[in-house]
Amino acid sequence: MFPDSEDDTSHASERRVENRLSARFHSSLRYNNQTAVAHVVNISEQGALIAVLNENRPGVGDSVTLDIDQMEQNIMSLAAVVAHTKEHLIGLTFTDPDELTQAALAEFVTGLDEEE
Repeated sequence: MFPDSEDDTSHASERRVENRLSARFHSSLRYNNQTAVAHVVNISEQGALIAVLNENRPGVGDSVTLDIDQMEQNIMSLAAVVAHTKEHLIGLTFTDPDELTQAALAEFVTGLDEEE
């Protein structure tokens, strides 16, 4: 299901169903009892591509939580699995958000689309 190595990102776009929206905003990534500053590069209702500069980054298959913040307030926390990595970029697939979180994510992504 997921690429076997850090450099195997082939066919990643073929699995994507939702459109990605380019975005540039800060967030936090929680994993393995750590928290790292993350920069969202693009996002959809299915997942996100983020940049993390920490040397100790999560690997493919690791469970993580992406906390999306605006104006220093957490607006949603999204459980995800690392789908692929390449250098400092990490591709996330969101895992089964509840209905309220899914609705909030859809509204957030739609709002980003309207800003473009």
